[in-house]
Amino acid sequence: MDDLSNLRSVVCHARDVFEQIVQDSLETKDMKGTCGIATCYLMYVIQKFTEYKCFARGGDGDSDGGYIDHLGQMHGHYWVEVHTPSINFVVDITADQFGGDQVVFLPLEQSHQYINGRQDLIDEHVIHIREMFFSSLGVQ
Repeated sequence: MDDLSNLRSVVCHARDVFEQIVQDSLETKDMKGTCGIATCYLMYVIQKFTEYKCFARGGDGDSDGGYIDHLGQMHGHYWVEVHTPSINFVVDITADQFGGDQVVFLPLEQSHQYINGRQDLIDEHVIHIREMFFSSLGVQ
């Protein structure tokens, strides 16, 4: 299995596990409102099982980036940007909350519906999410 196939496999498996976590804890398969936690979880999994660097990306859906759905409507959202030696990707395991695919795996230059907002605010939010939900794992 080549490295990009491994990355895709890790991401798809992460979606399956995350969906089960949402189902077990919230008794729903609706991913609405889970993108921040999913992004932190996905970064942890990718960094644990691959050699690639990950970055949390996102936007507020108002005036500072976000996700543009198939109707052209902007939404506040978080996703992961993965840097590999050959290509960078947008990876998203919760785009289905806006009518997108359950797993998005797009080369960065083809990810026009993902508009990154202010990175300093995103980084602050990710730190807060990690402290709230992942501190017992020692995730930084």
